[in-house]
Amino acid sequence: VHLNAPVQEIVTDGTRLCGLRVDGRLIRHETVVSTMQAPVFSRLIPNAAPAYLEALTDQEYLGIICPLLVLDRPLSGYWTINITDERVPFTGIIETTSYIDPAYVGGHHLVYLPKYTAPGSSWLTKSNAEIEELWLHHLQRMFPDFDQASIREFRIHRERFVEPLHGVNETEKIPAVATPIQGVYLVTTAQIYPALTNGESVSRHAALAAQQIVRLYESAQGVKSPAAQSLQPQPVGVVG
Repeated sequence: VHLNAPVQEIVTDGTRLCGLRVDGRLIRHETVVSTMQAPVFSRLIPNAAPAYLEALTDQEYLGIICPLLVLDRPLSGYWTINITDERVPFTGIIETTSYIDPAYVGGHHLVYLPKYTAPGSSWLTKSNAEIEELWLHHLQRMFPDFDQASIREFRIHRERFVEPLHGVNETEKIPAVATPIQGVYLVTTAQIYPALTNGESVSRHAALAAQQIVRLYESAQGVKSPAAQSLQPQPVGVVG
């Protein structure tokens, strides 16, 4: 395991894996498994076939702005509150410490206030100060007794590619685990369909994909690994 080692490129000759470029140097690998979202993965394989790169970048996603409130007391006592009032910028209140003991997170109370949005939305470019002011204004409207002195931290997370979108009769556009590049595999949430991309479905997909990768590797190498026999495959390397 290499920590603080961002991968600059999955180096290929177009059809076969050569290795990973990390900190300007090539590290040889027989197999690479990427767990990135499809458009981000495409940036790491510049030598791949243009048609494959286009298919990856065409995969649609919702982005997200998700402030996290770290409080010294509970907010609502409910795990999830869905919001349909369009005047409120966030679409839900997820208070994870309503079902997870605050003792596991230092005695704090954690509240997420997500807003899903298009990847190119102007919401993603708003300053932290704008987001914090607007979010707290509406939270105060919803909870008049909310004391902002209870806030220990207000952290804002942004990501352009979070929730994959699939059109009607477009399942053929879902990227496969096996890529056109020998030795390179993609395991990503865009492959989870029609199930929701929750923790359970992600864990299930990861286990099934790992087994598939081992079978594909064995087929290419003509071998049978102990990992496959125990159904606990161990991929060579992971990028994500």
